[in-house]
Amino acid sequence: MINMASQVGCMMSGAAVLVIGLAFGAGYLLDRLFDTGNILTIIFLVGSFPVTLFAMIQIGLRMQMRMQKQLDVMKKQAQKEQLAQEEEKQT
Repeated sequence: MINMASQVGCMMSGAAVLVIGLAFGAGYLLDRLFDTGNILTIIFLVGSFPVTLFAMIQIGLRMQMRMQKQLDVMKKQAQKEQLAQEEEKQT
């Protein structure tokens, strides 16, 4: 479980760096191409924050679903083991 939680943090921070980096790069290149100063870089960076937030929420939800599936599997295994132990005690 702790391993999965740390993966969530790494994936979220990686997604944030990627989205913000791409926004900065695209804005910078377009600013140089159209000779607009730094306005497009600023616009792209400000616009990257909602995209980053959306990506982080999606990653969090997907990882939560994975963790829930793993918990369900672990619960089923524990129930099977408990039933097997009860059957051994009865015999």
